[in-house]
Amino acid sequence: MISLRLAVPALLFLAAAGCGTLHEVFADRKPVESPAYTLPREVVWRESLRSIRESYEFSKSSAEEGSFETKWRTQMSPFAGIGYRRRVEGEIVDREGSYVVSLTVRVETNNNPDAPLDPSQADWERSDDDVTEATILIRKIDSSLGKMTSGEPR
Repeated sequence: MISLRLAVPALLFLAAAGCGTLHEVFADRKPVESPAYTLPREVVWRESLRSIRESYEFSKSSAEEGSFETKWRTQMSPFAGIGYRRRVEGEIVDREGSYVVSLTVRVETNNNPDAPLDPSQADWERSDDDVTEATILIRKIDSSLGKMTSGEPR
């Protein structure tokens, strides 16, 4: 059995060497991607935004860059560590003449034990991305785009 005296320095070394900043820890997250669409880029863009707009408000979007970000959608809780907020970040990626919608749903948890219901006093801490929510949004987009052949519904 490894003694505590040896384990603590080893863990600290691994944490310092392998993790770096919090940004680096989460930078390698994989977004959820749609199937490739052979529709025009403008159609993929329009239908993606329309589908996401059903659940989120946009804070910024650029059709030229093919990227967008929504405002935070917040769900507070009377208990610290339970309240959260989500934001969608996405882009339309060109894959050899077809287009893929790539989405990441970022999540932050409120860890303020003194005023957990007050968003202005929230202590937001990064949590794992919400792959389930991203998959649901991709399926909404696919249900719309999968019915099209040239940008118009079949």
